[in-house]
Amino acid sequence: MDRCIKCRKKTLMIYACSCRGTFCLRCRMPEDHDCKFDHQAAYQELLKLKNPKVESKKLESI
Repeated sequence: MDRCIKCRKKTLMIYACSCRGTFCLRCRMPEDHDCKFDHQAAYQELLKLKNPKVESKKLESI
């Protein structure tokens, strides 16, 4: 059985966070365990990688 890092409660269901911590159901949300990982910046970077900028020619040659 693993323990939650924040409340030290033993639990069967453990949730892993991006900050590399393991938490119980009550403490699993980032705002509940004072997560230092910047989720918004990580997802913005992921979107930049998955959606490259597409540009066309300004004038098509005949």
